[in-house]
Amino acid sequence: RRSRIISVVFTDRDPKRAADVANLIARSYLAELARQKQTNEASTLNAVAVVQRELSKIKAELDSGRLGQRPPAQIAALEWQMTTLAQQFESLLRRRQEVIAKGLAMESEVTVVADASPPELPTSLNPLFLIPPTAIAFALLACLIAVVRNRFDATLHTESEVVEALRIP
Repeated sequence: RRSRIISVVFTDRDPKRAADVANLIARSYLAELARQKQTNEASTLNAVAVVQRELSKIKAELDSGRLGQRPPAQIAALEWQMTTLAQQFESLLRRRQEVIAKGLAMESEVTVVADASPPELPTSLNPLFLIPPTAIAFALLACLIAVVRNRFDATLHTESEVVEALRIP
């Protein structure tokens, strides 16, 4: 939702099935975004109607209260409710105008640039082809370890090394 570019990746042994699933996921995502947008627009339009009904109901109660049928404390509460609802109604009307304006010039914010297609020549290697290079790499690593260990080995192995180290024939 934060990125401008979305990539859909799906892997399977069958390249055709992988392409179909990736395309299905992309289409489902677009459909869900469109549904959310429509739901948001419909809820805005419904909220305007609900607030308008409540506003007319409170206005009728306020008018009947001014004719002497309600105590002054209730009339003040009704006036406060009416002011609050009027402000809410005005903000909803502005929001509805924005929704209508967006709806007239509505273009999808998300589009599919390219559908996935199965490759003509799959490039996956057979796992058996990986065994020889792995064996060679491990053999070279073992030789390197043996040479390093031999270089740092300070023990005496031959008679000449003992004579040289101890200066005794």
